[in-house]
Amino acid sequence: MTQAWARGRRHFGLLELDEYLKCVRVQIPYHVVAGAEDGPTLYIQACQHGTEINGWAACREILEKVTPEGLRGTLIVVPVANPIAFQARLHGYPTEGHNMNRVWPGDARGPFLPYRMTALLYENLIMLADAAIDFHCWGDMGLPMAWTYRGRQECIRAFGTPYIMEYDLDDSMPMLQAPCERRGIPFCAIEMIPQDRIKPESAALGVTGALNLMRWLGMLEGPMDYPAERFLCAAGPVDESVAVTSEGMWVPLTARGIAVEEGQLLGRVHDWITLEPREEIRAPWSGLLYTNLAPWDRRNTNLVEPGDVVVTLRKLEAVLAPPAGPGPGEAALR
Repeated sequence: MTQAWARGRRHFGLLELDEYLKCVRVQIPYHVVAGAEDGPTLYIQACQHGTEINGWAACREILEKVTPEGLRGTLIVVPVANPIAFQARLHGYPTEGHNMNRVWPGDARGPFLPYRMTALLYENLIMLADAAIDFHCWGDMGLPMAWTYRGRQECIRAFGTPYIMEYDLDDSMPMLQAPCERRGIPFCAIEMIPQDRIKPESAALGVTGALNLMRWLGMLEGPMDYPAERFLCAAGPVDESVAVTSEGMWVPLTARGIAVEEGQLLGRVHDWITLEPREEIRAPWSGLLYTNLAPWDRRNTNLVEPGDVVVTLRKLEAVLAPPAGPGPGEAALR
């Protein structure tokens, strides 16, 4: 399909689905920045899940920073891909219980709304793209991880946030990356932290990654904005979890998000009555300390029982310094 937006201007539109419920329409808003010069098209979306609102904040900031005058190509931004869940303040749907990010590329005649919404976005906007970004959020027990599908390491290196990896595509879970992989276009997703509330420093990761990807694609001028270290995790991911064997209070001694060595002390379990240490937890192998909290579905994540996982290590492929690249304009588009 083709879509012509006047060059050098901003545009706004609504994609519509009739009769979500009788006499009720679903409208998905989208914003377009059409650069003064021709070039690649980047598609960005957020809020497939209604509670993942740091992505909305990142989209707003990106649209503030990218101007038609400074852009080569076209930027398409969908801040709220799932307006039903977003307005209901729910992860998914009030009645249907279907996950929008498990049915890509959708079906315009599908039996449930998620199929029709994904098809609407895919057929009208995503098929125009040369690259795509999908913003997500998850609970704060882990790290804000950005990922792409296997074989696109240069794409995730360019995205450039602190924690990056290639993710193995599971055909049983057709997320947005699935049609992007089939079309051979660069794709990045990022899980920001947390859900349910905007955290400016978390949203900033999405902004930085998107602007880096646009520089890499040749859409924006300027140097890449890389942190002092980028932890490139092994494709997969490859994780090792450690559970406690005693009851008590888990006290982590090492901050997550750093590289640890095999045998390094990561924390202790203390008797909550006598306060004496009952168990030490050490790193089973060297890697990235991905989480150091007990099960997140309880209020007190430090009061543990035998069998509770308190540490997860993620295997590292490399720790990248800024010169490890890639740099601006290095993308090889289809």
